[in-house]
Amino acid sequence: QSVSFLPVAAGSHNMTIHPSGEYLYNSNSDLLTSGTEPFITIYDISAPAKPRFVQDFPIPFVPTSLGSESHDITFSADGTRAYSAALSQTLVLDTTDPANPEMIGQIIDPAVNVSHQADPVTLTGSDGVERTILVVTDERAGAAASLECPGGGLHLYDITGDLEAAPVKIGAWFIPAFTFQDGATCTSHVLRIYERQQLMTISWYAQAVRVIVVSCLAD
Repeated sequence: QSVSFLPVAAGSHNMTIHPSGEYLYNSNSDLLTSGTEPFITIYDISAPAKPRFVQDFPIPFVPTSLGSESHDITFSADGTRAYSAALSQTLVLDTTDPANPEMIGQIIDPAVNVSHQADPVTLTGSDGVERTILVVTDERAGAAASLECPGGGLHLYDITGDLEAAPVKIGAWFIPAFTFQDGATCTSHVLRIYERQQLMTISWYAQAVRVIVVSCLAD
């Protein structure tokens, strides 16, 4: 049953709850035509029956791709970081104080048409060094014009330690190329990372679901 209702003037594509359970971040995913002042709306939900508006946290305006608004947000398990896939950009936020986040890093990659989702995975390499890799999915053209495979792929960035402020791209991954004649959509979409199992699953529209081993990313 519903316990409360949040009116969101800019609309809501996705809402993500901070690991503390006390704050909610709204991604409106508005397009470029919505304006030049993109933001993430933050609510205090410590009392779920009485949610309270905290702020519209401003994020950079990048006039490329479909827009600059947040599309999806993923928090680190400890709640100190948020990763916002924001269409033309991908942001790393310090959310140690979830009511007052701060931007740490920004990725603007011309190879990524629509930053759809950004999830981190921390792994230990064969040299014993622990690395954190950010996996960003490209939902090319918002899937509207991705009729041929492989469409948008997965783009990988090293964000270990100080690299959070200036992520380093280490590669990209695509499914094998197929050509569709029936207009079926083909591009990367929603992913889930299972760090303990060192696996990732990702949906690819008409090309179904892939199960991918990610242990090798640490090397």
